[in-house]
Amino acid sequence: MKQFATILVCLCLASLGSVSAAQSITDEAAVELVIQRYQEGCNSVLEEFRDIDADLDEPVIAELIIREASIYEIALTPDGSTKGTVIYNDFGCIGDGLPVYPWCGTGGCGFEIVVHGVIYESMFGGRPFSVTAQRPDPTTKDDLTVVLIPIYGSGCEDSVGSSGAGYQTCIVSAWWDPDFNTFRSRHGVIHLSGLNR
Repeated sequence: MKQFATILVCLCLASLGSVSAAQSITDEAAVELVIQRYQEGCNSVLEEFRDIDADLDEPVIAELIIREASIYEIALTPDGSTKGTVIYNDFGCIGDGLPVYPWCGTGGCGFEIVVHGVIYESMFGGRPFSVTAQRPDPTTKDDLTVVLIPIYGSGCEDSVGSSGAGYQTCIVSAWWDPDFNTFRSRHGVIHLSGLNR
């Protein structure tokens, strides 16, 4: 239920020890706002798919299932000073019957990333992760941290312009711009969420 989801979110955030105390309150509130949205979605989904024998006068009691691995942290800068809390949307909803997973499809589940209390999102893709590498630019020795997002194979083309098959993983990327405190990517693969107030 909602209380279970909130406790799990708090435990996951507590395990992300490198987030500063001042920031963790803001990030925690943002993560809880995201979880609340999914709890409401869970209630709606189960309202639509009630059992044929269900009493329509009874309220829907939906439990949002959140795996501990669904909320995790990734580095956004080479020195690790800026991190993002990822909320990967492989959540389940359970009521009277078997659990359903309404936010996932063949192209992944989508995710939110909370950075400094601001919620960003991507509506598709697998679990994002980050890598840091040295730029091949001879004029700088700066490293760059990039967020990589696995997507459905047909979302990319090969070197002759042919679309890939679904099982062929493709990767799209974004990076955190610390000067403007935003993600940058082609086609805005990670963008601001409407949940920000």
